[in-house]
Amino acid sequence: MQNFKKLNQSLLTEVSFEDSLQLFAVCAQIVKTDLTQTKNILDLPQSEIVNYIGEYVYHNQMQWFNLHIPKIAQVFLREIFFFFMEMKNEIDDEHSYGMEVLNLLQELLFTHTNYKSSEYMASKNIVNLFKDIVEDASDKVLYDGACGLGTIAQSLGAKKNILRDINARTLGLAETLFSFTEQDVSFALQNTLQNDEQSHQVDIVICTPPFGVRVSEILVEHNAYLKQFFIKARIPSSGSDSLWIQQALYQLNDTGKAYLVLSTGWLFRGGYDALLREQLIERDLVESVILLPAGMWNSMNIETCVLILNKSKQMKGIRMLDARGFGQRKAARLTFTTDDSAQIKCLMLGLKEDETISKLVSIQEVKEKNYSLHCAEYFTAAINIEEVDLQHELQILKDVQQQYHKAQERFNALVKTTTRTENT
Repeated sequence: MQNFKKLNQSLLTEVSFEDSLQLFAVCAQIVKTDLTQTKNILDLPQSEIVNYIGEYVYHNQMQWFNLHIPKIAQVFLREIFFFFMEMKNEIDDEHSYGMEVLNLLQELLFTHTNYKSSEYMASKNIVNLFKDIVEDASDKVLYDGACGLGTIAQSLGAKKNILRDINARTLGLAETLFSFTEQDVSFALQNTLQNDEQSHQVDIVICTPPFGVRVSEILVEHNAYLKQFFIKARIPSSGSDSLWIQQALYQLNDTGKAYLVLSTGWLFRGGYDALLREQLIERDLVESVILLPAGMWNSMNIETCVLILNKSKQMKGIRMLDARGFGQRKAARLTFTTDDSAQIKCLMLGLKEDETISKLVSIQEVKEKNYSLHCAEYFTAAINIEEVDLQHELQILKDVQQQYHKAQERFNALVKTTTRTENT
């Protein structure tokens, strides 16, 4: 790992982090595809290694890959290939090699903070949390309409993954990363909110949509996923969170569950968001709300929440969990450990009790709060009021007054003495 980090640091002197990740992924995949043929690469001139990568990308229809990257970084290509060849030689099992490569590339993603754009953002904190709170997915079909690089889906290991994203480069790299896992996955490049995609009737939907996306009502108003609720209000340009929620529910089968990471504003905003919340609560689809601490994403210090929806909900009420105090901060960076996420799972399932941060709230209570789902509405902080001894405090006041009068007398005497001295 240390050698890989050094290699990455050297590469970053020539290309961006996003470009280095592309190059590592493609070179590692080339080695995985044919180790014997790849060994001959080391004897080629730098320019021919660049051409070899270009031909591989062309034959595998990897249009997302930027062919200028190997040209700019050609002095490092032999070292990169040699690193992955050594790894492949040490690991006989092809699947194990793939998982080791994936772990290396994910670690780069999780530790990087200075992104040129948000398309490659990933969070180990969120991945750790989802691995604990999402049920066993090994026999489930999973859908993600804003998958990014697919790091959450990779960690959950579903029987089948249906992944969508709007960015071609991001989706292409996600597909390459998934090739190391050998998981069953289908990708599609699309604007999920605008595309009127049919329901896949999946078991699990996960979604960490981009924050603050603006939407145009005219481009989405006739989509099938909006017909579940028939909200009688105009869709505002700021209504993307509510659209993602409806799209997630539309993709589920009758017993499915959805897990969405949203800005906390959706929990209490009025207008269109409030009308959707009312319907979700009246239909008893909301299973849990988890408030997360700021900094769950490496490059953003904002508070978010996890909204869990369940079409076959068993428990009565909604589990509210205020997890803003979880995690450890060091140099303004939050580390959310597997222990933190395990504790959240226990609280969420009611296996552990802590009424200061976790509470099962009745539907009636939520109605009385005007359908607000913000956890802070349902926890009352204890206020410690210290009893005051009035006699004692009055005595202190008298003592201070006496000290003041004595000081005043000394001051007046000093003024008189000074005046006499000046007159003489």
